[in-house]
Amino acid sequence: MALQKKRKKRIKAAPRVSHTKGYYRFSKEFPSVTDSDGYRDNEVFVNSPAKKASKRRRLAAVCLVVFVLAFVLTSFAFTVSEQPIAVTEPSTAESDAGIPAAENHFAFLSGETLASDSVQGILTQLKAQDVDAVVIPFKDAAGYFYFKPSVSVGNEALSKASDRAANVVKEFREAGIAVYAAVSCFADDIYARNHQDEAAYVITAPASGDNDEVRSLWYNGGENSHAWLSPYSDEVIYYLTTVSQDISYLGVSGIVFTNAVYPSGQDGVRFSQKTDEDIGADEKAAQAVASVASQVSCPTAFFMTAETMLGAIDEATLPVIFESGCDKAFVDANIAHMPANTRIGAKTYASPKDSAEDFLRDYEEAVQALLSSVGNPPEIVLIQDDVNFE
Repeated sequence: MALQKKRKKRIKAAPRVSHTKGYYRFSKEFPSVTDSDGYRDNEVFVNSPAKKASKRRRLAAVCLVVFVLAFVLTSFAFTVSEQPIAVTEPSTAESDAGIPAAENHFAFLSGETLASDSVQGILTQLKAQDVDAVVIPFKDAAGYFYFKPSVSVGNEALSKASDRAANVVKEFREAGIAVYAAVSCFADDIYARNHQDEAAYVITAPASGDNDEVRSLWYNGGENSHAWLSPYSDEVIYYLTTVSQDISYLGVSGIVFTNAVYPSGQDGVRFSQKTDEDIGADEKAAQAVASVASQVSCPTAFFMTAETMLGAIDEATLPVIFESGCDKAFVDANIAHMPANTRIGAKTYASPKDSAEDFLRDYEEAVQALLSSVGNPPEIVLIQDDVNFE
């Protein structure tokens, strides 16, 4: 037993040989690794020159493969880069998206809008219809105010006035919608009744048995009949100037002057304070509105009814209002407002509705020709929707 332990100890202590019994080192059958009996020194074999040479050969092969792959990929990339870039046209949906309309889309709202506690519902509807500008009466032809002016007027005129006008204008503009304030100039029932010396009037013959003529307010005829103010009155001009200045301070995008030229059929109409017989009512009214427009701090526009435009075309007269800086002419082009037997230049339309396309073309050309003669021609905005500034 002791002898066996000694033998094992000697075997462990003895250096291991580098070859296996029965084989020569250079024999082709020489084992590549040690056998189960421990022959061959593994450490010596691993660090042998042959093993190192084998590692170098494998490393060289790997490097060669990597180099070849890199070369092929680089060549492919260079070839692709030399090809022309294909341009893909955008789809119709992409190319048309976000293109704004060339002109403003107007909507006409009632004066009561200025008293609304919440205009979000109105704004939502307007946005859905691509409306980007609204026209709201701030003072209508009946004489009602929809905002609180600084000028002294009767309680009747203020019965519809709102303290919220400035806030409503602000909400519209923050939503990207311009607000144009319509101001009726010389058509004003309430003011005319309360200041009859400053209004247009007519004299009628005395009734049977009465020795005195009867003086009464003049009302234009037709569906929208109103009492009119005198354009010769300094008080009227001051009144309109103060009202317009108050509106401009509310932050509106502009003021549209309506009823600024007298309608036709004014035979027999008289005016107090009239001193210059050479200046007719239309021209005097235009001068008065021009004076008002020059004293406000926002853009101004002039609304011309179909009746006014057709009369101006026939007579080849041009209101001097556009010489004052009014930069827009809102022209009524609603075919429903055109009377029968309307004459434009040398052509007469017995029924404009029956030849609406030709009529509107000639009408627009006549309007443009008329306004182009102004020293500073205004921008023409044709209004084909129903307009009611009452």
